[in-house]
Amino acid sequence: MNHIIRDETDGTFFIATDAGVYYKKTSHTQWYKLDNGIPATMVTELKINNITRELYASTYGRGIWKAKLQCNGAAELEITSTQAWNRDVPICGGLRISNNTELTIKGNLLLEYDTEINIENGSTLILDNGAKLSAKDGNNWNGIIDIEAGGKLVMKNNSSINIASNAQIRIWKSGSVSGELEFHNGAKLHMHNTNTNLWVQGKLILMENAGFNFTGSGYLYINGEVQFNANSGININGNGTGHRILMINNMEWNIPSTASFFNLQNGKVEMYNGNARIKISSSNT
Repeated sequence: MNHIIRDETDGTFFIATDAGVYYKKTSHTQWYKLDNGIPATMVTELKINNITRELYASTYGRGIWKAKLQCNGAAELEITSTQAWNRDVPICGGLRISNNTELTIKGNLLLEYDTEINIENGSTLILDNGAKLSAKDGNNWNGIIDIEAGGKLVMKNNSSINIASNAQIRIWKSGSVSGELEFHNGAKLHMHNTNTNLWVQGKLILMENAGFNFTGSGYLYINGEVQFNANSGININGNGTGHRILMINNMEWNIPSTASFFNLQNGKVEMYNGNARIKISSSNT
């Protein structure tokens, strides 16, 4: 045996030997050969990348090899220092951004189904340069994005989020402190199913020249604030009269004169409780 490591996500041990890599799960009574792309040659050192869920094996004279590991039971990845990811990054467990940290993603963020992203107070997640958030298999992701009070999600430069099923993007508020979604011109949001939604209790900020819309059969839920900047507005075109595109709960939603446009078409608006209404101050609606 040349090296031994333990996978902290599920307790599996891996050993490097002169005849390749062997592993033993907690339920096993013996060691098994890892036949997953690593040759049966002398392996000198092992390392696990828990972000990509890959096992790296350094060999004697044959370079470095890697093998994919299972995601079952993977722990949440917590980002506590400012980082920029300029490549595609698959993540097995959830993702948490904390400690007043800024995480910038310029590749694709590929997630396991039924996981969560938490953006804590004082921290920011930036999707930039065409970054795409979706499931690891390339389909729409059915997880939760929680933008906590004081947290921020920024979508800019043609970045996109693709969610489905009961997935939600939830913007929270606590007292006078709001979570924020900063939506720039060119950002794209796909909400695939009728229960998929963007839930605004905090603040949705439409940046200069941004036109907020989405594709799919989901809806926008408003129980907070939408901030309009220069030449920004909302333009939601639904899939038919039965498609709920907007839900307003127990508040008066004021569309200010700063809104360059506010168009709702080919769908329905649902208002709940006696105080729900839309007040339009802009003439461009």
